[in-house]
Amino acid sequence: MSKNSTKKVYGMQLRRLGAVLLLAVTWLLLPRPHAALSAHVPVLNSQDKRVGGTASEIAGRSVHQALVWLSRRHRVASSAVGPDRQTIVIHFRDGAQVFILPRRVSPVRFSLNTRLHAYADQSAVQAGSSSGNAIVLEPFADELGLGPSAGQSEADILSAAGFHVEIFRNSAVTVGVMESLASYSAVYIETHSGLLPGGDLILETGDTATQPYASMFEEGSLGQGFVAGDSTRTLYTAIKSKFVALHVGQFPSSSLMFINGCSILVATQFWQVLQNHNVGTLIGWDNDVESVVTEPDAQAIFGMLATGETVKQSLDQAAAQGKAISEYNGTVVHLSFLGDGDNTLHGALIGATATPVSTATSVATATPAATSTPVPLTAHVKMQRSAVRIGQKQKITVNTVPGASVTIRVVYPNRKKVTHHTVASDVGTVTWSFKQSTTGRAMTRGTAHVTVKVTDLFGQTRQLHKSYSIT
Repeated sequence: MSKNSTKKVYGMQLRRLGAVLLLAVTWLLLPRPHAALSAHVPVLNSQDKRVGGTASEIAGRSVHQALVWLSRRHRVASSAVGPDRQTIVIHFRDGAQVFILPRRVSPVRFSLNTRLHAYADQSAVQAGSSSGNAIVLEPFADELGLGPSAGQSEADILSAAGFHVEIFRNSAVTVGVMESLASYSAVYIETHSGLLPGGDLILETGDTATQPYASMFEEGSLGQGFVAGDSTRTLYTAIKSKFVALHVGQFPSSSLMFINGCSILVATQFWQVLQNHNVGTLIGWDNDVESVVTEPDAQAIFGMLATGETVKQSLDQAAAQGKAISEYNGTVVHLSFLGDGDNTLHGALIGATATPVSTATSVATATPAATSTPVPLTAHVKMQRSAVRIGQKQKITVNTVPGASVTIRVVYPNRKKVTHHTVASDVGTVTWSFKQSTTGRAMTRGTAHVTVKVTDLFGQTRQLHKSYSIT
């Protein structure tokens, strides 16, 4: 073989090798299409944290503005609000997921010392020689401005009732502490929470660690969440219903749990899991609520329970005094219960077996809970004009569910395209107005084709098609 032939063969081999290496590198750099659909959701990386943290600050001012801002971020695959219309769920393109929980403001505190001391002697007689464990959790004592004695009033009443009480505040409220909840027959938690599809609940701890709980994240027991309006952009580890189902044991009989957070009573899946784990009574709010209300009302309820009243009697008395009710964004919110309304602190202490009573009176006004089957996604598109002259304005209106992700694409007669991404308002409306350009890509007369794609939090998608004439 001649030298020239050898050089040609050698050159061809090098080019082939280079092409193979280029293909290999390109394949490694390509995003994995299944990542965003993976059931094993990874924790957030630094870039995702920046996006989520910024969105959480915007959400402190406006949930809708946060959703619009997220719709324009390349790293975000989708974002939408939960059934409570306040909790934001963000799915990133790398498969990570994060929640932004509703904002709550600092409370006004008051003292229940009179009630507490009046009950101290009475409770000692009622408790007798019985013993039981109670726990008070304040993972956001500092963030909510509750101070170093957060939860102490509730703990003092439980102690006077005969319970051995433990208090955990701020970062001491870890995932490990939540795993131990079934060791207590009386549980009080004041935290940030949000309603998820299927009646699930996202409930934040004071824990920020992720590595020790890698398997729990993979199985879907844990998630990560910001708090709307939190300037520190702290990312907390949060539990879901699956965490209770898999990692919390059976509670003592007649256990009483008071979760002072948002949308507790409408989280039907969460309550079902608690029932399966022997919780007798759950006290909570049926919608989003501000802590300026939750903390004083909790102390009032504990004060009434301290006199020996049942759960139902305590809540009825509070309602008669104008408590256990509030308003949030125009919606009336109630503090009520699920389960055994005849339960008492003494009953929880001794683990008495009680016959559950109907809760219809107390929770009849609650907002209906989300079910495991999502409501079918509806969407309608309306064009302001069926024919538009060049230079005239066109308006497209989309009516769908609040918080849905909406993409509108217009393909002009000359095949040029324009796309508008946004999020449906709190009433489920999107309006986009634009001028039919007199120059450039949209000046061609003919038929413009409009495609509207709507996606809700459940992942349901609808695609609608319209057209109009350009004259």
